[in-house]
Amino acid sequence: MLRRSFLRRGALSGISVAAGAILPSAAHSVPVPEDFAGDDFPLMETSIADLQGQMSSGRMSARSIAELYLKRIRAIDREGPKLNAVIELNPDALAIADRMDRERKSGKLRGPMHGIPVLIKDNIDTGDRMMTTAGSLALDTALGYDGAMN
Repeated sequence: MLRRSFLRRGALSGISVAAGAILPSAAHSVPVPEDFAGDDFPLMETSIADLQGQMSSGRMSARSIAELYLKRIRAIDREGPKLNAVIELNPDALAIADRMDRERKSGKLRGPMHGIPVLIKDNIDTGDRMMTTAGSLALDTALGYDGAMN
């Protein structure tokens, strides 16, 4: 059993016991989609060096890695337990991954993170189409905030 799996199961069993004592039906009522719901996630415990090796050998691409992580987010964050931990996904994520793959194929590598998807807090301005709201509705441009300090 992987270390992370062991720790997760231990934490989840503790939570399940506590939840079962308070809300007996809640402990088993959250369905988790079969796709990447548990230890079957192919990138579980994978390091950046491992991912770089996979991309260098051609076994994986930046796009296939991004697709796997997007599928995992969908299975855990959007469906299943609905953690709602990810506020926003970059709408250009797959296009960026494709660009990183083209650069790799042409021999251009930007560094050790080339083609590796990252998940960051929304208080970091990324200079793209993603919002920098820090989780605050007051900073959400979709609600009318235009960035001007009045």
